[in-house]
Order: sequence, then C-alpha cells, then structure tokens
Amino acid sequence: ALRWDSTAWGVKFQMIAGWDVSGQRSEKLYYAYTLPTGVTARNLMPRPIVDPDPTFPAGYALYLPTATNICPVAPARACSATGTTVSRSYSRSTDIAAFINGRVWFSDELSLIGSARFDRYEASTDSRLVNDTITTLNTQSNLFNPRVSLLWEPSDTSTYYLSWGRSATPQATSVINIGTTVLSALNKDLDPEVSETFEAGAKIGFLSGRASVTLSVFQTTKNNATQLDPSGSGFLLSQSGERQRITGAEIGLVGQLANGWTVSASYTYLDSEILESFTNCSATTLPCVAGSAAATPTLNTYVIGRDIYFAPRNAASLWTTWDIGETGWQIGGGVTYQDKMFTQYSTTTTGGVTA
Repeated sequence: ALRWDSTAWGVKFQMIAGWDVSGQRSEKLYYAYTLPTGVTARNLMPRPIVDPDPTFPAGYALYLPTATNICPVAPARACSATGTTVSRSYSRSTDIAAFINGRVWFSDELSLIGSARFDRYEASTDSRLVNDTITTLNTQSNLFNPRVSLLWEPSDTSTYYLSWGRSATPQATSVINIGTTVLSALNKDLDPEVSETFEAGAKIGFLSGRASVTLSVFQTTKNNATQLDPSGSGFLLSQSGERQRITGAEIGLVGQLANGWTVSASYTYLDSEILESFTNCSATTLPCVAGSAAATPTLNTYVIGRDIYFAPRNAASLWTTWDIGETGWQIGGGVTYQDKMFTQYSTTTTGGVTA
C-alpha cells in the first residue's frame, strides 16, 4: 500500500492506495452410508430419546462409493450413494483487488472519509461423480464497493458520524464450505448480492474514557438476495430476485465501570421487510398467471411485507467480568437473547404461505 499526506491551503489530506491478492483451495472426499434393513432414510433410524447410545445402530456403516461399488448391499439395504453422487471435489478461488481510501480534515473536529474497492473474483469447482464423470464449473464477478462517511469529533471521547456504503457479495464467496454445493449449475451464473446502507451514530465516552456508549440507527436495502432452496435441501442457494430492507437501531455499553469490573452490553432492534420476491409458479405452490407455463418466475405477493429470513425483531447480550484482586484470575458470565425469527416460507395454492 502507498500513503500520501498533504497540507495545502489550510486543509489536511491523507490518501492510502494499494492492492491485495487472496486465494482459497479445498479438496474433499465424500463417504456414503448404508442403512439398516427396512429403514429407508437416515432420520427414520430407531434411536432412544433419553440416554442415547453413541454407537451406530446395526446395519449403519460408512463406505467409499466407486463406479463398481455404488451401493454394496443393494437391494437388501438402502444406501445414500447413486451414480451421480459427488465422491471427490477440488475447488479454488482467487480475489484480486485494488482499493483507495481518502480523508480530508476541514477542521480539527470535522472530516470526510471516502473509500472505494474493486475486486475481480473467480471461483471454480471440479467434481468427480461416483460414475467417474467429471464436471467443471466456473464463475467470475466484478465487484465495486464504495463508501463515504462524515465525522464530527468535538472531543477526545466523543465521535458522531453519518455514512453511506454499498457492498456486493459474489456467488461461491468461500470455497471452503459445507456440503458439495460450493458452486453448482444452479448458482454459478447468479449475479452478486448488492446491499446499500445508510447509518448515523455516535460514540460517547465517560468515566475519564474508561467506558463508552455507542448508538446507531441504520437502514440496509439488499437487492438480488439469495436464499435457501425451498426444496428443503438446506444447502442449495437459489436466486430469489428478492429485494429486502432492514431498518434498525443499536445501543451498546462497554468499559470498566469500577476497578476490576468490566461490562459489555448491547441491544438491537430490527424492523425487516420483504419488498419484492419471485418464485416459480406451479399447480401446488404459487398459481401461474393465465397464459404462462409452469415454473415461470412469478411475483409472490404472499410474502411481500413479511419479515426477512434470520432477522429477529429484538436481540440483546450482556457480558461482565470481575478481577479477583491481584491474582490475575477473573470470574465472569453472560447471556444472549433473540426473538423468534423466520428461516423459510413455504407457499401453497390452498394455504397461502406457511412460515
């Protein structure tokens, strides 16, 4: 990185520019399993609820499937592998980025910070199936993330700010992931998620700077949000074309309130809303518009106005520690709380939407 400091015409200026390169590599080997006789799914295996036995039940075993040994005990018992099950995968990603940050001081108390970052992100996955078929998938994304903030620092212990920023998240943002769906035919061509955030806040110190209170209000709008595939796989991401908005506020306290006594506490309120959402129409989910074929993306009016996924209305945390004299030991404890939150909406033609 390069840094440039200047003072001209009574204005102080600082600029930092640079570039960075990062990458990830992931090699995985996937085992399959057999099921006990008469059991058709792993979640249907009999097991005690109280005092469970940690050993596998008889007939449940792990094995490495191959093209000549896809299901070694079929048809007597069921197994998890088929010819199209992934047995090995090799994934890699590269992120090449350039950035620039600038700050201008109009006075000792008032300054403006601006930054921009451009990323070229590429990811690919080679998957070998049990039937020895090899599939290669690639994705590329160009990401531009700008940000600007206005700061007022009237004293050494207080800061007030206004900020705006935009961020983009590409598909397969990490190839070190769970499951076999880091990059798939379903998500390799999906556009990045794009979020825009407005925020205002303050940090105010007290007790001679030993503690501080932070407050902020914000609004984030996300376009082109991805979500869990409603098929219930729990792993696949599907492009919803969904537009979401969260308006919220947060207050926090951190610091040493007395000699040896440290407290960290926070409370967050989120008011979230789905502004626009689409789903594939069908005879059992969202009714198709007259003249449109099944599986046509259709505006899903059932979920518009509902809370977005994984956004609890209220959340809070408290953590405190106490130094035990001069022994170097501490005692402490904490608690966290979250309201209920929705993880998925299932739409049916008969019942509307089920959360």
